[in-house]
Amino acid sequence: MLAEAKENGWSQDIYLTGHSKGGALASLASILLKRDTSLPDPTYVWTQTTVVKCHVIIMISFQETATRAWASWRTFASARVGDSQFRDAYNERINQTSYEAHLDLVPFLPPSSTTMNVMTPEMAEMIEGVLWSETSLSQKENYKWDYKSLGNRKYISENGEIIDEVTRELDQMRIKDIEVETILSWEEFKPSHCSGCLSDGCGGRYFDAIAGDICNDDSCVEKGEDE
Repeated sequence: MLAEAKENGWSQDIYLTGHSKGGALASLASILLKRDTSLPDPTYVWTQTTVVKCHVIIMISFQETATRAWASWRTFASARVGDSQFRDAYNERINQTSYEAHLDLVPFLPPSSTTMNVMTPEMAEMIEGVLWSETSLSQKENYKWDYKSLGNRKYISENGEIIDEVTRELDQMRIKDIEVETILSWEEFKPSHCSGCLSDGCGGRYFDAIAGDICNDDSCVEKGEDE
């Protein structure tokens, strides 16, 4: 698509968003763009949050002359996509901001060994049950989980505050909160992972913290355009 746009001289902005698995795919897409020298370099992108018909989207304008200070790539509630070696290589090349929210388990998955060690046996067993299929279960005993989060992590707290420094201690506290407050129920996890405004079945933390004005706009909520 980008190659065709360049060939035809199109100058329109490109709109991207990434939540959950979409956030993981956004990270992978940035690496693919980085490796293809015929496409714009995602190291140099200008982003801003834009409102279109009650939705928030991230506007990405590739600029060959942009300075490093303008570089940015954002994901929300993204699952992890690589190990510590991948993380280090990625962070050297791509300037990404990764938002994670209170009681959202997905940003911890797939896990690292550190993450698994913090969990209670009950939670670890539940996670293992999701990660291993019957056909791959034989590899479990000798497998070491080493998936890592990418970029500059930001944590959206229970009261909606965005915390810029996500430490190991904070991660450990978050795991404990998930165990206690969700009672290890997938149905309880879903509201914390949701990307819409506060509503039945959606906790609304991501949207409220990043674009709270939209969630307070009754015309958006009434139309059901909060997803």
